[in-house]
Amino acid sequence: MVRVTAALIVRDEAEHLRACLQAAGPLVDEIVVVDTGSDDDSPAVAEAAGAHVIYDAWRDDFARPRNLGLEAATGDWILYLDADERVAAEPGWRQRLEAPDVLGARVAFRAASHLTPYTELRLFRSRPDLRFRGAIHETVVPDVEAVAAREGVRVVDAPEVFVEHLGYEGDRTPKYRRDLPILRRAVEDDPDRLFLWHALGEAALGLGRRVEAERAWRRGVEVARRAPGNAIGTMLWVDLISMHFAWETIEDVEALVDEALVRSPEDPAVLWWSARWSAEAGDPVGAERRLRALLERGEPKGPGAVGVDRRLFGELGWALLGSVLLAEGRDEEALRYLRLAAERRPDDAELRAKRSLAESRLTSA
Repeated sequence: MVRVTAALIVRDEAEHLRACLQAAGPLVDEIVVVDTGSDDDSPAVAEAAGAHVIYDAWRDDFARPRNLGLEAATGDWILYLDADERVAAEPGWRQRLEAPDVLGARVAFRAASHLTPYTELRLFRSRPDLRFRGAIHETVVPDVEAVAAREGVRVVDAPEVFVEHLGYEGDRTPKYRRDLPILRRAVEDDPDRLFLWHALGEAALGLGRRVEAERAWRRGVEVARRAPGNAIGTMLWVDLISMHFAWETIEDVEALVDEALVRSPEDPAVLWWSARWSAEAGDPVGAERRLRALLERGEPKGPGAVGVDRRLFGELGWALLGSVLLAEGRDEEALRYLRLAAERRPDDAELRAKRSLAESRLTSA
């Protein structure tokens, strides 16, 4: 049986760490925690859980402590985690790791509670030529892909293992402050990595820097145009389109919507935002068509390439379709969808007002 080491980096994560290690402990043979300068009792929590704790001063580089943890691991395989994550696994999951030609495994990963799961490489063999790269949103994927190509080995899916991330809940301002300068450097060091442009814009916007956010996402779109099959790249069009509806600063939104539909016509976020644009631009037929296609398809059955907002297939989709139908005077149909949405979002005043309008029209009729 292969031995598995859970490898984590932490800093002031005592609030989450205990539950993380309680979940991971029964699944692995060893836990290695690299503490990057906690002021709370994170190290004590880790030691109490039986982890081997290493101390390393924070240097604005997430890959460095990750790799220190790999160097200290004694297992055959690495499962890398964050303190604000929870891991679960079905019996027999290690059997996928026993084949000699398997180098890594993609687990089912949920980045936030409102997103669908997607596959992410979280398990890989412990060997010195597999190391994390990138000062932020660090990844071992380039090394795994290089070794797999060189040696003819495989990366497999391990859907029996599920990791859920909790850290995107609540106020993210402190993380944005920490991440923004690192992300600025990261996109210069690795400009072809599309997710970094998305993350840079998100951090900038989270700190009220709208101009910088738009600039980052537009730079990302330029890069993404050279990678037409990349699902992550589509996020950048969605970022810009959604920005238009928040602040109406995106003058070329119609062109961006058209380009996004050509690039990713089946993407749920593209369908929803393009429907919203169609409704605003006076094309209710196009808006309805896209929304019905989205709702009929429903939430993905298994992990995909990227996470999708689950609410698009529920209250967000129902609310927008109900609004489109209400504007067309199709009150009975509109009321059906507005009621569905209001059940999920009972505190939404706009939904209540639209539902009341549809009800009053039907009563008058």
